[in-house]
Amino acid sequence: MPQRKPTLFRYKFRFEFRFWSDPKAHASSPAPSASPRPFFGAAREAQSALLVFALEHWLRDQRALLSKHAKVGKAIDYLLSPDHWPGFTRFLDDGRICLTNNSAERSLRGGHRAAFKSSMIGTEKLNNIDPQAWLADVIALISDLPVSRLPELLPWQWTSQQKAKVNAIRG
Repeated sequence: MPQRKPTLFRYKFRFEFRFWSDPKAHASSPAPSASPRPFFGAAREAQSALLVFALEHWLRDQRALLSKHAKVGKAIDYLLSPDHWPGFTRFLDDGRICLTNNSAERSLRGGHRAAFKSSMIGTEKLNNIDPQAWLADVIALISDLPVSRLPELLPWQWTSQQKAKVNAIRG
């Protein structure tokens, strides 16, 4: 089986993984200072700058091969435009810029959770249900219920069940 040549992505991934996972890679770097360039700024310049340079040239070569109306061509034009390319490459000059969007992803997930909780509480309030009592009851009952009976735990079903329980207790 012929060995494939590493792509630009593979080179970048290997460097980033090696740099962030190897404590010795940090040992020779200067300590962080108040400058806008933390200790890994030099490594980014040395390693990533070459990759970004190669990426830009590869994108320009690929763009020349594409039709003016190709969607991929429009995406390449967008990235290479003077409005966007400097922002894309800013991480080379400023070591404070994170190379991932993990914090934004976490914020989105947190927003989705908050929206779910608000929706759940709003539904329970619309059905005149105490959200804490409903949730405690659902958590206590859900493991013993077969899947076919899960709709009974929905807030509008749970209200009628609770009324039936109260009426049975009152006798």
